[in-house]
Amino acid sequence: MAALMTPLEIITIAYITELDPAMIKDSFILNTQVQYIKPALTTPLYDDVLLDPAGSLYATLVDDYIKPCLAYFVKATMLNQQLLETSQYTTGSDPALAQSLMDVSTAVMISPEHRRDIVKEVLAMAKYKLSLLTAYVIVKPARMFEAEKLKFKLEGLKSRVMDMSDDGPEWGENNQVLVEAHDKSSFGLDLNGLKESVYDMNLYYSTGPDLGNADIFVNGIKAGKIVGYSPHVLPSGIVTLKDLKNQGQSIDIRFVITGKDALSKGYSVGIDGISMEPRRVYIPEWNILGPFPNPRKIGSMRRGLDSAYLPEKLVDLQKEYIGSGGKPIRWSYVQTPENGCMSFSDKVNPHELVVTYAVTYIYSPDTRKTMLFIGSDDGCKVFFNGQELYRYLGERIAEPDQAEIELKMKPGWNKLLLKIENNLGAYSFYARFLNTGNKLEVSANQKLPAENKK
Repeated sequence: MAALMTPLEIITIAYITELDPAMIKDSFILNTQVQYIKPALTTPLYDDVLLDPAGSLYATLVDDYIKPCLAYFVKATMLNQQLLETSQYTTGSDPALAQSLMDVSTAVMISPEHRRDIVKEVLAMAKYKLSLLTAYVIVKPARMFEAEKLKFKLEGLKSRVMDMSDDGPEWGENNQVLVEAHDKSSFGLDLNGLKESVYDMNLYYSTGPDLGNADIFVNGIKAGKIVGYSPHVLPSGIVTLKDLKNQGQSIDIRFVITGKDALSKGYSVGIDGISMEPRRVYIPEWNILGPFPNPRKIGSMRRGLDSAYLPEKLVDLQKEYIGSGGKPIRWSYVQTPENGCMSFSDKVNPHELVVTYAVTYIYSPDTRKTMLFIGSDDGCKVFFNGQELYRYLGERIAEPDQAEIELKMKPGWNKLLLKIENNLGAYSFYARFLNTGNKLEVSANQKLPAENKK
């Protein structure tokens, strides 16, 4: 079993300036990792991460959540051990702080009068980062629609909402919709009012001793099937339907009963719900500039989001700006990863208690409106053609589509400027336009595709 971090990474991320990396042993990191990281991930995910910690599959999880959490728990443990070794802090005063995970032969050199407060502060930071890690790995179904809230086209069949609470807690809202079908019958699912051009869907269905089989057709084409029989009633079925094309703000879903297992007592179909996600196409490229200061005001309130730094007045991609600590900074070109998560954690230093700008340009042949979807960790402002359209100041984990903003395009190039601020821990954002099938030309350097070929 390998440690997920090097001693140098621990020192860099947790700002341990007084310690030589050689003083932090791999065994120490590994023990702390098993104590805190493994329970947060659960054993299967933890084992998967260990197989390829540097791979792209878990890059965001490892770099933005595991490593900051692990670094601060290592720091907190070492500081706490120093207090115990120097008898400056008794185990009876605070058992949580006094807990020693393993022997440490060296200690961070801090004056004794400040040690207790520093340990408390570092431990609080570690616990905060653990909460972010825990929240990140919780699996949540995407945009779940419970079956009882869906509109079915029954075509002469009957349906009823069944209370499934006696069969276990796994059903959404403890209910399912049972469509009382017969062989060769069919029914539909009415999905109207859809705005995006392509969706992916998960259909959650039940299996049981009296349920049948059905083929699923999407816009007239067979796309999946339900196999309904099992000896016991279970919410065990999932059918994944990809590339569902929006046809006039609707998608036609039809179920055709094809028979049943020889042991099944009927042909009915039990539907728990569906989850739908649009096929997101993220803004592909940006120029970013940071970090700028984001000082605390009171408690968790930070002033950086509302501090008007020079990029809000002047975006000059060739200009040198003055950033945090009086250091010169320049715009840098970046491309958005395929998953849409633009992380600043590895692009600006420091990346905590700072503000970073991202700018790109959208070309429109005429006057039109479009919708921008964004998500941010933590706060965010959106400026479009110099006008502030959106402001959020809080603490959250970035997810797609946390906010929706209408943009009014003018003919020619339009400037989209994002201002992303961070408190502590992970630092990232998502940004995309409503996918209506009408592609917008986006360029971080105001060049159309034909110009890029020159």
